[in-house]
Amino acid sequence: MVRSRRYPRVSVAETNSPAKDERVIWSGAPKIVVADDLPAPFAESSIELDREGYVALVEARAAELRSLSGPDDRIAIAAGRVFELEPFARSMLQTIAGGRDDRVEWERMLFEATTGISCRGFFGPDRLLRPLAAAAIIEEFLDSGAASRFQAGARYFFGHRIPG
Repeated sequence: MVRSRRYPRVSVAETNSPAKDERVIWSGAPKIVVADDLPAPFAESSIELDREGYVALVEARAAELRSLSGPDDRIAIAAGRVFELEPFARSMLQTIAGGRDDRVEWERMLFEATTGISCRGFFGPDRLLRPLAAAAIIEEFLDSGAASRFQAGARYFFGHRIPG
C-alpha cells in the first residue's frame, strides 16, 4: 500500500500506481479509502476518487508525450501514446476478446473514423457486442495490408490524411 499525500490516513493500492501500470489513466481516477477521525467502534470510512492525483497523472503523461512528439500539437495521440493504426487494431482484438463493451465502443469509433471502414457489425440490433463479427472486421483489415499506408502520429479521417 502507498500513502496518499493529500489524505495522510489513506491507502491507495499499489496496482493503481502509475509506475506500476500505465493503464490507470484509462481506468479513471484511483479509488481511495478515507477514514474519519472517530474512535473505534464509531469510525467509518468512505471511498472517494483521487481526482487531484488523477489530474496530476494525466498532466504528467501529456507532458511526456509532448516531449516525445515535439511542439507539434497536430500529432495523433490515443490511449496515452502516439497513435499507430496497426498496433491499435491488434490491441482492439484483445479488447474485443475481453468483452469490454465500453472500451470496444471507443476503439471502434476511432478505428472507423480513421479508416472509413464500416464497423456497424460490431454491435447487434440489441446493442450488444458481437465479438466474432467485430474481430472479423479487424482481422480482415489487418490481413489486407492496408494498415501499412497509415503513418504513425498522422491524423486521418475516413482513410484520408488530414493535412498539417
